[in-house]
Amino acid sequence: MNKLFLTVLICMSLSAAAFAQKIPHQKEENIIPHEINKVILEAATLSPEITVDIYLKIIASGKIKNKKAVKKLLEDAFYLTFQVNEKTSKKIISFDGQVLTIRQTFISNSKRNNLDSLSLQTGIVSEMLKIDSVRALELFKEISPNLYLKPLSCQDFLLPDTASFYGLVENISEIAFSNEQIKQGQRITFLASYVENMTSPTQISPIINMLLSIDLTNDEILNLAEVFNKSLKGISGDVRAFSYQMNFETLNRDIFQLYRKLMTNPSLSEELSRSYKQFLQKNLRGKRCRDNLEYETRNGKVISENEQNNTTVKVPLYVAEASKIFNYDLPLQNEDLSPSEIETIDFPTQYFTAGKSKEALKKIRNLQNWEEANKTYSEVREGQKWQEEFSKTLEFVLALKEAEDEESIDVFHQKCLLLRLLLVESPIISFKEKIVNEYLKLLNDKQIERDYTSEWFLQFDDLKQEILELKNTEEKLKLLNIMRNTNNSAISIYLKLEKEINTEKNS
Repeated sequence: MNKLFLTVLICMSLSAAAFAQKIPHQKEENIIPHEINKVILEAATLSPEITVDIYLKIIASGKIKNKKAVKKLLEDAFYLTFQVNEKTSKKIISFDGQVLTIRQTFISNSKRNNLDSLSLQTGIVSEMLKIDSVRALELFKEISPNLYLKPLSCQDFLLPDTASFYGLVENISEIAFSNEQIKQGQRITFLASYVENMTSPTQISPIINMLLSIDLTNDEILNLAEVFNKSLKGISGDVRAFSYQMNFETLNRDIFQLYRKLMTNPSLSEELSRSYKQFLQKNLRGKRCRDNLEYETRNGKVISENEQNNTTVKVPLYVAEASKIFNYDLPLQNEDLSPSEIETIDFPTQYFTAGKSKEALKKIRNLQNWEEANKTYSEVREGQKWQEEFSKTLEFVLALKEAEDEESIDVFHQKCLLLRLLLVESPIISFKEKIVNEYLKLLNDKQIERDYTSEWFLQFDDLKQEILELKNTEEKLKLLNIMRNTNNSAISIYLKLEKEINTEKNS
């Protein structure tokens, strides 16, 4: 009897051990919640920038607790970024402070969503840094330190924006190198590769801010300053980027901050002063854009006036400021301010300034400014006459087609903007539902979604935000459900993921 009891005990112990061994395996299979795993699988069928963005949103939500699973998803996302259409985010140049309604404005606005290759890579490596700094550095080294920023001509209206990238270089340099590696010069080598590949005026300030923010040793700052001076002298020919950085950014002051940092070594600080003067001279003497020169002349500093022959000599404000800071001869030399060539450009035609799109916007403005005696605007919108005009205006907008000088993406942006204006003015849910359905038809254009993904996403996101800002909760939910049930995979997956994340936050 005792033997039998002992045998039963042994069998029970073996069974328990076997069960215990299965538990970790079972947990390993369930490290990603089922609903999130479904989203990951569905997202893998979309364009690479959308897929990567969804992966990053999942990771940021904290829905995946297992570090191995997070690392795997980050690595999958990283290698997808090399297939993304846009290489860097871009911002529109300033035209005397005006915001022009042109396609470039929409491209610039879309940078807020970070769907370009470099921004996505920056986001991925930043997330990897939180869990594995060694792997983060390995991935980061696969991004070339040469960003291959082509010089911009007078016909270009968009500038590369690399600030977040150099912010990541700074973070990596502070986290991924031990004191021993710093002593061995490994961090200098790492940072120098980014400084020596500085080829555009748009990179100068971000790199200076990076160098000033890192707690560098004396040897590091002196070595990197030499590399910086050499790179700075070689930057020229990027006419748009030069003018923008000098007129609308803080390049003079950023250079001066670095100059002050180097003042403990007079030879290096003086070399920086000479390098910057060379940079100014080369770019002032090169080809310039007429609109930039006109802006600088209007806003320039008067250095001499002669009433007798009615002449006024002005220099650009940034030249006067640099001359004061670094004690340069003012106005440097006359030949320093004389461009070798001045190019005149034709600005792109703004949206809504001609043809049917102009007429469509006018119709919407007429609705917005509609007045009837003794009636508020809310009461006016409830009237049959106003609603009939609204319906006609909506049909007019939907009928808009490409003009001879327009591309499909131009019509896409204009129709999206007009429909959102109508959505805001719409007094009844039936109108709102029709507008959202018609808007979704525009978003279902697969060519636009594939070829202009970041611009497509901007218009999708703007529609979603417009709906979320509606005061009527019931209408808001109805319209969001229309979006969720669309046959566009990207839209339905995004909204499904948002609902999943928000449900957990609110529970």
